[in-house]
Amino acid sequence: MSKRVKSSKQPSKVSVLADLLRVTEQAGTMEISRDYFRANSRFKDKWNMYWVSFKAFLAAASEDNDLYYSALVELVDEELTGE
Repeated sequence: MSKRVKSSKQPSKVSVLADLLRVTEQAGTMEISRDYFRANSRFKDKWNMYWVSFKAFLAAASEDNDLYYSALVELVDEELTGE
């Protein structure tokens, strides 16, 4: 009997937030909607694993949130390593 193995690893809260920062940077002045994020993010709807609403997810990307700086570091690291 073989164990079922998950094919994809769940992203961390910081990784999802870093992807929001990346998508926001790409969008420029355009407002980010849930559909836009879904279409342009590698994590699609994974944000709802950590936040109760898309509005709360967007609010987490503010400088007032402690996770913002961790996400910013991850985003910069991804850009430097090309991942």
